[in-house]
Amino acid sequence: MSKHKKAVANDSFIKLIPLALILLIIPMIVYMKPITIEGITSEFYPTETVFDFFSYYKALWFKVFTVLSFFFIVFYAYNKKINFKLNYCFIPLIVYFLLSLLSSSFSEYHDIAYNGFIDRFEGFWVIACYFIVCFIAAHFITFEKDIKLLFGSLGICTFILCILGISQFFGYDFLQTSFMKHAMLPSEYESLTKSLEFAFPTKYVYLTLFNPNYVGSFCSMVLPICIIILLLSKNKYIKIFSGILSALVLITLIFCRSSTGYIGVFTSMLFVVVLLRKKILKYWIPVLVVVICCTGVLVILNYNYSGIITNELSNFLPKQADEPELVKGKYKRLTDMTLDGNKMTIYMNGTPLNVIFDNQDSTLSFLDESGKDVNLRTTDDNKDFLNFKHTQYIGLTISINGATFKISAPNTSYYVTIDNTGSFKFVNSAGKPVDIKTAESFGFEGYEKFASNRGYIWSRSIPLMKDTFLLGHGPDTYTIYFPQNDFKGKIMTFKKANTLVDKPHNMYLHMAINTGVVSLIAFLVFVVWYIVQSFRLYFRPKDSDNFYYMAGIACLLSVIGFLVCGLGNDSNINVSPIFWILIGMGIACNRLYSKTVVGEAVQQQFPQNRKK
Repeated sequence: MSKHKKAVANDSFIKLIPLALILLIIPMIVYMKPITIEGITSEFYPTETVFDFFSYYKALWFKVFTVLSFFFIVFYAYNKKINFKLNYCFIPLIVYFLLSLLSSSFSEYHDIAYNGFIDRFEGFWVIACYFIVCFIAAHFITFEKDIKLLFGSLGICTFILCILGISQFFGYDFLQTSFMKHAMLPSEYESLTKSLEFAFPTKYVYLTLFNPNYVGSFCSMVLPICIIILLLSKNKYIKIFSGILSALVLITLIFCRSSTGYIGVFTSMLFVVVLLRKKILKYWIPVLVVVICCTGVLVILNYNYSGIITNELSNFLPKQADEPELVKGKYKRLTDMTLDGNKMTIYMNGTPLNVIFDNQDSTLSFLDESGKDVNLRTTDDNKDFLNFKHTQYIGLTISINGATFKISAPNTSYYVTIDNTGSFKFVNSAGKPVDIKTAESFGFEGYEKFASNRGYIWSRSIPLMKDTFLLGHGPDTYTIYFPQNDFKGKIMTFKKANTLVDKPHNMYLHMAINTGVVSLIAFLVFVVWYIVQSFRLYFRPKDSDNFYYMAGIACLLSVIGFLVCGLGNDSNINVSPIFWILIGMGIACNRLYSKTVVGEAVQQQFPQNRKK
C-alpha cells in the first residue's frame, strides 16, 4: 500500500506540470505578432497590419499547455483507473461554458468569437481552456506536493515580474534594452529594434502584462497568497521568502497606480482579519507592528511620489462632469457636434456654429444660431485655415483640405468630410466616413468621468444587455457592438472623439454582453458557491494548523481580490489563467481539508482510486 501511495504521489506531481508551466511562463510571454486587419476589424484600425506583443502568444501558449494538461490527466486517470465523479459546484460553470459555446456558434462574427479580438484574443477557445484548467485543478490536485508545485511556480513568476516592475518605475525597463528587443522581435523585423518603444507613461509599471490595470489584478491575486503563507507557514525559509515577496508585490502594486488593484487588495485584507481574527488577537503585538510598518511605507511612498496612491483612489470617487467654461479666461471648449445632411453644427460651450455646404456651387456658409453670417479670419498664406472673430467661438479653428475638414478646439481635434452626396460625415479612427449617433445610456448622467471615465463606458454598455439576456453577441465581440460613434459622449469624457472603447472595464458587464446575462448568472453562482463553501470550512476551522487550511484561505482571498478587481477591470489573457487555476486549487483545498478534518465520507463526489 505504501509503495502504491508513493507511486501515485510521483505521478500526481508529473500530471500537473502543464498547469505549473501556465503559472510560471504565460504571464511573462512578450513576443511580436503581426496581425492582418481584415473584415470587421478594418472598421476600427486605419492600417492594414497591427503588431501585438502581449496577448496573441500568451493565448496561443495557454491553449498549448491546456491541451498538454488535458492529455496528461487523461493518461493519469486511465493509468491509475480513477473512479471519477463530478464536483457538483461545477454544474453552473458547465452552464456558463455551454452558453459561451452557443453564443460563439450563433455569433455574427464567428472568427472573432472563437479566436478573440485584436489585443485581447480571449475568444471561446480561451474560455474553454479556462474551464479545463479550473476543472483539472479542482479534481486532480490530490497531495500537498501538487499545491506546493503550483504555488512555487507562481512565486517564481511573481518574483521575476516584481523585479522587472520596480526597474520600470525607476526608468530601467529591461524590456526596452537592446537584448530584449531582439528577443521580442521575429528575425524579419529586427530592423525595428531602434524604433521600438512601448507607449506607457513614465513612472508607470506594466510588467509584461500589457496594462497597469492588469498589474493591479495580478497583485490582487498574488499578494494575499504571499501574506497568508507568511502568517501561517511553519517553515522559516518559506516565511522569509514570502515576506520578501509580499514587500515586492506591495511596492509593485503601488507603482502600477491601479485603483482597482488597491481596492481589491484592501478588500482581501479585510477578509484576512475576519478569517484569522483569533490568531490576530493572540499575536496582536507583532501584527500591530507589521500594520504600522506597512502603513508607514505607504504614507512615505505616497508623500515622496506626489500622492501616487491617493491621487489614483480619488479617481474612483463620484465626479460630476465639468460644465462648459472658459479655459484660462479666454478659450472655450467644443462640447458637441451634429451632422444633418449638408449641415454641420459645432457647439462651443453650448453655442452653435452652423456650417452649411451648398452642393450646387460647392460653397460653404458659416452661420450663428440666429442665421447671421459669422465673420471669419484667414491669412494670406493659407486661405483654407479658418478661425473666428466672435468671442463665443474663440479657440475654434477649421482647416480645409479638399473635402476634408480638420476641426480643432482647445480640448480636441478630429476630422469631418463631405461625401459624394454633399453630406457631412465624421471620420472615425479607421479613417472611414460614418454617421454620428447619440448612444442610449443608463445611469451615471453627469458622472461619466466616475472611476477614470468608467461611468461613461458603463452607462453606454448597460443598455447593450437588453439584446443579450439568453445568448451574447459572442466572446470578445464587445468592441463591435459598443456605440463607437457616440461623438458627444466621447468628447465630453475623453476629449477625443476617436477613442476606441474595446472593453467595458468591468468583467461582469463583459460577460453579460459577450456570452449573455444567463451565462453571467451561472458564473456568479459558481464563484458564490465556492466562496460560501470556503467560509463554512474556514470561519470556524477545526484544524487551523492544517496545510490545506493555509492553502485554502490563500486561494479564497486571492479569488476574492480578483473578483473585486473585476468590478473595474476586465478578464484578459494576461492574468485570467492564474485566476481560473487558483479557484480550481481552492476547490481542491476545500476537498482535501474536509477529508483530513471530517473524514472520507465527504469525498464521494471527488476522484478516488478504485479499490482492488
